[in-house]
Amino acid sequence: MSATLLGILPANPTPAKSNQAAKLSYHAPTQRIAYAQGRTVVLRSLAASSPAPTEAPAGPRFLQPGTQLYAQHAHPVTVARFSPSGYYCASADMSGLVRIWDVLNLTSGAGGEAVLKLEHRALAGPVRDIAWDAEGKRLIAVGEGRDSFGAVFLLDSGSSAGTIEGHSKPINAVALNTARPFRAITAADDAQLAWYTGAPYKLARTLADAHTRFVHTVAFSPSGMYALSAGSDSRLVLLDGKSGDILASDLSGASGGAHMGTVYAVAFHPSSDETFISAGADSTLKVWRLSGASASLQSSLSLKIPGAERGDDQLVAACFAGPDRVVVQSGNGQLTLVHLSSSSPSNSNTSSSGNHRIEAIYAPTKSITALHAGGSMLYGASFDGKVVAWDLSHGVDNLLQGGSVSCTPLVGAISGAALAPAVMGLALSCSAMGHGELLSVGLDDALKRIPLASAAGTGTAHGSAVALSGQPKALAAPTATPNGPAYIATPDGFDVVDVSSSRKVHSQPAPSAPSAIAVHPHGTLVALGCEDGKVRMYAASPSGAGIAVKELPHATLANGRSAITALAFDPSGSLLAAGESNGKIIVYDVSAVSGSGTAQATVKILHWVFHTARINDIKWSPDGDAAVSGSLDTNVYIWSVSKPAKNIAIKNAHAGGVNAVAWLDDARIATAGADACARIYSVKRHP
Repeated sequence: MSATLLGILPANPTPAKSNQAAKLSYHAPTQRIAYAQGRTVVLRSLAASSPAPTEAPAGPRFLQPGTQLYAQHAHPVTVARFSPSGYYCASADMSGLVRIWDVLNLTSGAGGEAVLKLEHRALAGPVRDIAWDAEGKRLIAVGEGRDSFGAVFLLDSGSSAGTIEGHSKPINAVALNTARPFRAITAADDAQLAWYTGAPYKLARTLADAHTRFVHTVAFSPSGMYALSAGSDSRLVLLDGKSGDILASDLSGASGGAHMGTVYAVAFHPSSDETFISAGADSTLKVWRLSGASASLQSSLSLKIPGAERGDDQLVAACFAGPDRVVVQSGNGQLTLVHLSSSSPSNSNTSSSGNHRIEAIYAPTKSITALHAGGSMLYGASFDGKVVAWDLSHGVDNLLQGGSVSCTPLVGAISGAALAPAVMGLALSCSAMGHGELLSVGLDDALKRIPLASAAGTGTAHGSAVALSGQPKALAAPTATPNGPAYIATPDGFDVVDVSSSRKVHSQPAPSAPSAIAVHPHGTLVALGCEDGKVRMYAASPSGAGIAVKELPHATLANGRSAITALAFDPSGSLLAAGESNGKIIVYDVSAVSGSGTAQATVKILHWVFHTARINDIKWSPDGDAAVSGSLDTNVYIWSVSKPAKNIAIKNAHAGGVNAVAWLDDARIATAGADACARIYSVKRHP
């Protein structure tokens, strides 16, 4: 009996702070980008997205080019950079700590355990950027601090390899050239550039007249012939890569600068000193061709997100992902792949602009709060108010080898506007027509319907909202009753909503604050978990245009020792699993409980006790012989009904806790958590 990781469905980067650039790093042999997501570093594979044919194939040491996670930081990660060899990754966080770890031996657990090469306290505040030298022996970390805004140190020992000075305000970016004699350049909020020679690195000159406002980004050309800087003054400043002399104060030649607003990112083509890109607050990505001390605009692509809030569609990071691809990050964390060659393959998330193909990469950016599986689709809701659908009909089996699964935004990502401030629950309402709807509740105190266009689940619009009695705690809907009502736990009881008419038809008070809810597959029983540790049972039946709800005091389940935090009926409706805040799960036989009679439920299983913190979710397998649970303790357990003393433990499944679980079929499960990522596992149960 075991569980094997099939792959990771990664989150997009953490949304950028206002008026700050983000950072992306790309490693060509494995075709992966590195970025920060909360306390996690995501190494995301782009191999399945039409790799450039001239890129080098993965070498023999890179045996796992798929998406991986590293979550050993205690504070939010701010930047991650691959080493020149790709064997190591340097990541830094809000506390000023830099960790350098072995990419090749990164494990698949939530912590993404790896051999730690070096841990170094570089600064006394957040690190905003890191750069490696061409030999992979020295690093420069810059950002905020008390006595210094930067540090140079050796990979092997952490010893100082120079001094970063010349700035009076936090440093935003750093770049190093790729060949001796070594040069480095830093850019800061004091509107200055600092030029260093090395190694060891020391200040050679300060360029106080290069910019007039904050400088956000710097880059060296591949040969080191040129350096480029840009910032809030919208100018592209070209420097001599050897001396640091200013060759052009604004390459664009336009009176208003290269962009209408701040330029957050510049990057040179990986094999050309003449081609570079810029991205800025005006939501445009521009490709430039350098000729002497001037540059000509080759193309300009608008990457605006319709309906996005102010700042959400600003382009805050960009880098080349091969010779013919550029990956761009928006302010809200959305990633976009721009294929500079029009011959690149397309998919459902791809659009065209001139000779370029634009491919949006959709994913949550904050904690995933709910999962629901339906057919070949996996639906996920997140704390950023978005709902997405992953198509698992193909691609799951090769995720660890660089494959990908298509992710489609149902609401929130395409329009830019979130479904709710935070989506707290999902349920699938089956329809007599065979398609059904996805139901959601959020912190806007409303239930919303997301029609699914087909059995494949590709709907993109949500119906009218139904106001609830209070903030929703949980959501449930019958799985075997077409057009059945939805039940929503609220602070004072639960609401009943007729889905077909989008009407609240009943509000049922409860003697204790509810914390979980479940409904019988045929809608005849409702189980309400409460803070007092009791599960209260209710009979539900149609009554005219509404629903009649009758409390069954004789059937109250009072065996709980702490608040009930998760409830689930098995597919037959005869078993009810109740998870508690202390990590214990009790399974009851409720087959005899009904609205007409006094039969009570009986305890069937008391052995499911291995979680050590709050149970956040429980789901039953389609055959009803197993259940999967996720907990705040970061662990996932798969339990057996026929062999209750047996279980499968998936330790450290998600950093920060497991929020949601789902069965895809009897042999596969999905999990999701506070790291905003989802994982797919194959399950081999006890014979």
